[in-house]
Amino acid sequence: GDKGSDGLDPDGTPSGFRVLCALMQKRRKDLFGPTVEAQGDMLGDVLGTGSFSVVFVNKKATTQAVKLSRYGNCGNLQNEHEILKRLGNHSSANVSRLVAYEKDLPVVFQNVSWKLPALVTTPVGMNSLLACSRAARAGGSEKQVPEFWLKAVLEGLTAALNFIHKYKI
Repeated sequence: GDKGSDGLDPDGTPSGFRVLCALMQKRRKDLFGPTVEAQGDMLGDVLGTGSFSVVFVNKKATTQAVKLSRYGNCGNLQNEHEILKRLGNHSSANVSRLVAYEKDLPVVFQNVSWKLPALVTTPVGMNSLLACSRAARAGGSEKQVPEFWLKAVLEGLTAALNFIHKYKI
């Protein structure tokens, strides 16, 4: 649509917001291609990468995530496993639950076979940008999205911290 000199669409929405929302709903693989060339019976699409791990959707159960260590037998992954084990079956909407710990998950990276430790957790999380997009739809006024989204994120973070602190973690 036409943009005004104030950077808003005719309906008052920031001109780039709709494009950003559309981009946020695309899969990472569709936007950038695969970030990790890995195959395995449990490894679906890449959800994200971090400093010590890569997280995939579990091909066998799409409500689960599979987190692989990027460095083999990694202390950070083991630490996360211990924390999730301590939480056990206690549930919180803001903290993943441990489904399984795979000591030797078969994975193929660039035609080389490895057996890597992996955490299987549930539920699969929602990335922050998609959460922002959904907040825009739920929040009524798109002009309030940053405040609405930030409030939702901070409330979730607070609830998660309170939950794990309740179990002395």
